[in-house]
Amino acid sequence: MINSMLSLGLLLGCSGSDSEVSEAENTTDEVVLLTAEDLQRTWVFKASDSTWRGQFEGDPGWTSLFNRDYQSALAGASGAGAVRMYAEYSAIYRQAALLHAHATNHVYGTDRQEEDGIDSLYLRGVANVVLGKYDNAKSDFVELTTDTLKGYAAQWQAVAEQGGWTSDTPIVGHFVTVPDVTKGSQFRPESVPHFDISTTLEGETSSVTDTTELWVRSRWYEAMADALAVENQMDTAWIDVFMTPWLTPMEEDLLSKPDDVLAKLSAADLDPAWLFLSRNLVAEDALFIYELQYSTDISETLKNWADKKSLLAALLLGCVVDGKLDVPKVLDAASSVEALLISEMKAAQGKEEPFYSMFADFAEQAILVAGVMVAEQNGQREDSGRLRSNARDLALQNSKDALFLTEYAAWDVSNRYPSRAQDMLHKYSQDFRAFKVAGHPLGMLQIRLGRSAGVPGAAN
Repeated sequence: MINSMLSLGLLLGCSGSDSEVSEAENTTDEVVLLTAEDLQRTWVFKASDSTWRGQFEGDPGWTSLFNRDYQSALAGASGAGAVRMYAEYSAIYRQAALLHAHATNHVYGTDRQEEDGIDSLYLRGVANVVLGKYDNAKSDFVELTTDTLKGYAAQWQAVAEQGGWTSDTPIVGHFVTVPDVTKGSQFRPESVPHFDISTTLEGETSSVTDTTELWVRSRWYEAMADALAVENQMDTAWIDVFMTPWLTPMEEDLLSKPDDVLAKLSAADLDPAWLFLSRNLVAEDALFIYELQYSTDISETLKNWADKKSLLAALLLGCVVDGKLDVPKVLDAASSVEALLISEMKAAQGKEEPFYSMFADFAEQAILVAGVMVAEQNGQREDSGRLRSNARDLALQNSKDALFLTEYAAWDVSNRYPSRAQDMLHKYSQDFRAFKVAGHPLGMLQIRLGRSAGVPGAAN
């Protein structure tokens, strides 16, 4: 066993550019963060034990998820695993809707062309609602002249008027057939593009897709998760905990206070199905990441959850310098924990197994993704991008996380950089068939950027 405590130093191989290393050398002190006991609390370490791993091993749903075959994972999931997979799909389609909204907002806003007619303001208006730009959305909707689009816009106008979406504000799709919320139901992909809009060019129309359809799809998967949670006697509040970090801007201001959820949940009650192959190391990490979304004092939140035994909070607290998350320290922490977990598993089991390094890579990804969230919440947008890039590049095949990569794609598109997002949508086109809906405005954005001063470089 590893009896010494984990010391975080500088690993030059993972710390980025020379300037980043130089900066870290000036600010980094050796920090003691985790004990061997802490490492042994992680699902990664527990999975080295065949008895603990046996609750997942051989199950077709979990095998498919490990192999990143999401369609088969959803079809083969059962019990708490099915609840998680439907929540996973819901969160992924939330981020796809956000990607669509960003692309649409650029196409008909930042990169608007002379041929774009009034009809396009419906699409931009919906995008503005999803992005939380309610005044802009209302200005767009009031300009509409087509009765059909006025009808489509009415439900979104209501969301804009009340300053955000709530669960009692129904949003319906116009181009999809929403299945019943019953076991075995499947959401079939619709035809794309959805409809045509008029342009300023006589007799010319433009084929488009509507952000609404991705939102409706996300809500259906969430409803399925809720229904299965009730069926399996699980508290649906855990779904809220899982979903909150991945919500759209229009949902942020009207969420229930975290105290209402945290008061009723105990880390000890979290089903292992929410942890295995996840971006959390221990149950307390899920609660920490949930409360982080509401935090106005990042350092205080990190300290609070470090005291409550969140390993991610403890690790990232040690990476804060003068109130800012230090990127090289986060990279160092992630790679160090990955290596130490492998050693701990070998020592505990008295042998080496190929899957040790695969599971340990999930831990590295968990730290990096949590670092992204802390940096974003702390106003360090550029640093969050650097961590996103490292997480993507360092992930092994089995730890490539479709939800994180969809979020990264949406973040890229918000910065008017569509290339990586297009690659991601293509990669997962068979697992998430409705990604083709988001691909339509993304392709239009790529074309319009190409017409201008060239496609801008990545933010990081």
